[in-house]
Order: sequence, then structure tokens, then C-alpha cells
Amino acid sequence: MRILCCRRRDCRDLRHEAYLYYQRYLSAFVLEEYDAVERDTTRNLRVVELCERYAAREADRRALQLQRAYVLMMQIRAKTYQALQNELPEIALRLVDQGLNELALLDGEDDEEGACARELKTLRSLREEVLEKLPEQSPARLRLELQQALAEEDYEEAARIRDLLTEAVRAQTG
Repeated sequence: MRILCCRRRDCRDLRHEAYLYYQRYLSAFVLEEYDAVERDTTRNLRVVELCERYAAREADRRALQLQRAYVLMMQIRAKTYQALQNELPEIALRLVDQGLNELALLDGEDDEEGACARELKTLRSLREEVLEKLPEQSPARLRLELQQALAEEDYEEAARIRDLLTEAVRAQTG
């Protein structure tokens, strides 16, 4: 049973406050303060959930829902850039891939086709940026190259990459 308790005025105040947090996390992103971006986007995602669950009016329940994809995309970007700053490109790749999956699921839930198209495009570009930062012999890069060689049916190249990948994984596990 859904308890509807947030009045119109409460929801309006929450939306205004979310807008202020939005302004702050955009500034933090520009300043490369990714922890602050993650904190503020997490907070705004919780406000979206709160309004969806408890707003008395349908319009108030849906008002912030349209912003969920953008806020989630910004959160993923912040986490990914934080991992890159910490020189953890493989973790950055995993984060952006998880984010792409999460946004794709969110996109499928929306009535409008391609509601998350811009956010997905941004994360795909970020993924390419992360791939460029992966060391040539990293297992993550080698796995991607292996997939590409198999897709192109270049089995000699795939065998060569497989061997490199095996060596790279052994070297990592010691």
C-alpha cells in the first residue's frame, strides 16, 4: 500500500532544493571534485524516489522522474573520472559499463522511445575515453580486442590476443 503524504507545496520545495543541489554538483564537476558530485547526485536520486513514492499528486510523482537519467549519468561520470584520477582505468571501465546497463534499463522503462539517448551517448563517449587510457596489455583491453577479433572472424589474431590475455591474467594473479 502506497502512503501518499507529500503535499504539492512539499514537492515543489523538494524540486527547488534538488535544483540547488544540481547547480552545486555541476560546479563540483567542473572543479573535478567528484566525491561532491557523487554525494549530491545520490541525494537528488533519493529525492526523485521520495517524490515517486509519496507524492499525493501524479504530476508531482512524475515531475522529477524525467531528470533521473541525467542525474544518474552525472553520477556515473563522476565515479568514472574519480577512478581515472586514482589511476584505476579497469575499474573506470567497469563503472561506465554498469552505468550504460543501468541507463539502458531505465530507457526501457520509459514510455518515450529513446528518453535516455543523450545520456547513453555521453556515457558511450566516456567509455571510449576510458578505453584509450587502458594500458595496452591490460586484461580489460585485451578482452575487448579479443571480442573484436572474433566478431571480425580474424581467428589468428584472436588466438594471439587470447595468449596475451592468458599471460596478462597470470601476471596479475601472481
